[in-house]
Amino acid sequence: MKITNLNPLIVTDSPEDMLPLYVKTMGFKITHNLEFPKVNLLVLEKGKQRIDIIVDADPKKKKLFTKELYAVRLNVSDYDKTCKELLAGGCKIYIDTVELKSAKFCLLKQPNGLLLGVMQHKAAKKKPAKKATAKKK
Repeated sequence: MKITNLNPLIVTDSPEDMLPLYVKTMGFKITHNLEFPKVNLLVLEKGKQRIDIIVDADPKKKKLFTKELYAVRLNVSDYDKTCKELLAGGCKIYIDTVELKSAKFCLLKQPNGLLLGVMQHKAAKKKPAKKATAKKK
C-alpha cells in the first residue's frame, strides 16, 4: 500500500459553525466547493496544509450524518488494492466509492469506529503535442 500523503477530514452537516475559525482565524482559503448527489466537498488550503470537509448535500432531507465526525484522508497510488487491503484488515464501508472526474473516493470505518477516507487522483491526460508548421512569408 503506497500512501502519497494524508490530511484531516471533517464530516459535518453544519460547516457554517466551523468555517469562520478555519478561514478568518487560521487563514485557510476555500479552494474547492464540489457538489455531488449526496454530499458536497469543501477543500480548505493554507500553503501545503489541507483540510477536507464533507457536508450533507441537502440537510433538509434525511441526514447522512447525525454528528460531526473526524477522520484521516489517505491519498493512495492504487485505490482498489488499498481498499481491498483495508477491508481485509477489518475496515467496513461507511460511504461507498464515489467516482469523480479527477479521482475516486470512499469513507471506511476502522474497527475502533474512527473513519478513514481513501482517495486516488486520476492521472491528468496529456494533451497531444502541436505539430510545428512553417510560417509563410
